[in-house]
Amino acid sequence: MSDARLPTSEGVPTMTGTSKETSWHFDPKRIAESLFVTTIGGILVAWATGLIGLNLSSNNGAAPATVTTTELPSNSTPSFVPGSSESNDDDQGPSETTPSFPSELPLATATPIGSHQDVAIDSTLQIDGQQYIHSLGHQCENYCDENSGVGSVEFDIGGKYRTFEATVGVSEAAEDTSQVGTFVVYVDGVNKGAWQVTFGHHESISVDVSGGLRLKLESSRDGNVGNPAGNGAKMAWGIKPDLPDLVWGTPRVVR
Repeated sequence: MSDARLPTSEGVPTMTGTSKETSWHFDPKRIAESLFVTTIGGILVAWATGLIGLNLSSNNGAAPATVTTTELPSNSTPSFVPGSSESNDDDQGPSETTPSFPSELPLATATPIGSHQDVAIDSTLQIDGQQYIHSLGHQCENYCDENSGVGSVEFDIGGKYRTFEATVGVSEAAEDTSQVGTFVVYVDGVNKGAWQVTFGHHESISVDVSGGLRLKLESSRDGNVGNPAGNGAKMAWGIKPDLPDLVWGTPRVVR
């Protein structure tokens, strides 16, 4: 019996090409690298988780912010803002009216209730070199409309004033500097005082007029003022008539 031999590779045609061979090899270096990466990643995750937990715990344990409030007293009332539509009930009453009489009244700016034509009202006149505004001037030219030579003016002061004040004197412009002027103050018909002055010597007067309704001022000079006919005759002979030239300097009443 002949020997039977199995065919060998030498007698079998081989396939050309590349065959992929799958095999697992134990590589210590690669295993160490994987363990290192895994360990570092775990540490980072644990660290991040710890920080988040710490922040949450710190916020939960923090004291709440303090809020300061100011309470109005129970009896306080909100203030009223000008221009707003809100107001207190106490403000519903009528507003206070302005007094009809000012605190100080220059009489020359008021309307008199009676006066003589020889009295000029609201003039600026001079006494002893000093100018006085809102003044009353008693002056006659050639003759006086009042034969008595008295110039007067009266005002309504309504019982609202306490004091009358003025400076009286002979006018700086007077032709007859020898005249003596007389000034008289009446309150409701009662003589409150009389003053006589000469040229270059004025008087500052103050009179209590409390409660008075009517204030009357009179002025005159010494001598005979005459009448139109008599004064005309005097002037024809070169004689000057005795005519007044007197000043109430800034007369006023004060509350």
